[in-house]
Amino acid sequence: MSEPVIVARELVKYYRDHSFSRKQKLALDRVSLEIVPGETVALLGPNGAGKTTFLRILFGLILKSAGELKVFGNDCEDAGWRSRSGYVPEFYMPPKFLTGRELLELGAKSHGLSHADFEKNLDWLDSSLGLKDILSMKIRTYSRGMLQQLALADCLIADPDLIVMDEPTANLDAISRRKMKELLRYLAGKGKTILLSSHILSEIEELCDKVIFIKEGKIIQSGKTRELLGAEGGYLITFKTPIAMPELLEKLGELTFDPASKTSELKTRTESDKDLAIRVMAENNISIDALQLGQKTLEEYFLELVQEKVLEKYLLEIIKDQ
Repeated sequence: MSEPVIVARELVKYYRDHSFSRKQKLALDRVSLEIVPGETVALLGPNGAGKTTFLRILFGLILKSAGELKVFGNDCEDAGWRSRSGYVPEFYMPPKFLTGRELLELGAKSHGLSHADFEKNLDWLDSSLGLKDILSMKIRTYSRGMLQQLALADCLIADPDLIVMDEPTANLDAISRRKMKELLRYLAGKGKTILLSSHILSEIEELCDKVIFIKEGKIIQSGKTRELLGAEGGYLITFKTPIAMPELLEKLGELTFDPASKTSELKTRTESDKDLAIRVMAENNISIDALQLGQKTLEEYFLELVQEKVLEKYLLEIIKDQ
């Protein structure tokens, strides 16, 4: 088995509270995770959950308070591994007196790229992201969408093995978002390791094969995207709508009807409900068209997970007070 690209063990980060109390705010609470080569992973959570803090520690922008964070087998504070990586920060602020091309040239040189490889990679990025019209312009004249395109190009110009992006589609229009998604799919297909943080969960669901949910600095759930979404999604049974619907079916799940196709769908929550529904249909000579594993959207799963943890915390506080 391949060695992990990123390994975190009991990672802790405190921020100094600038109020009069002088207390410290806990931003990461003993975070442990592993990301292996070739994975496309999403780090998800509400605002203030600790996602950006984790990425900033990863790239040495801030220091960890305790614990371990290694990249390619090196401590995250060792800058040597960064030549194999690219990073799109949440707030991208390049020198505004440069042109886009000049900035990308500097980035390529810092990664040890030859001029020939720079030109080749630039042509490829231009065809993928549509950069031609903005590279000769001074960065101070860029719109926010242009600046985000440049951030993506800056991240990818050296063809890194590890790609880390914090809100990569921020400020991009629909066409640019589509191009970016196609590019990430291509890079994932080449075996690149990709770590994303985004609030656009529908895009994450399309792109990522693994998700890590973080809330209040703690990892509350993680796993393969398909397994998490399918694990509690129940079953969907499509069948010919009978003249008289058996009363029991209405108690086994959520029923919907399509008058145009004369079909109905029953969404059950458990396997036992699914088995009982099939038996009831067979006893009533109801023809089943399809049976498939139901699947939540990532947004539905995320909202349920967060709400469940909020309720759990509330109940624990009640018990503690008694």
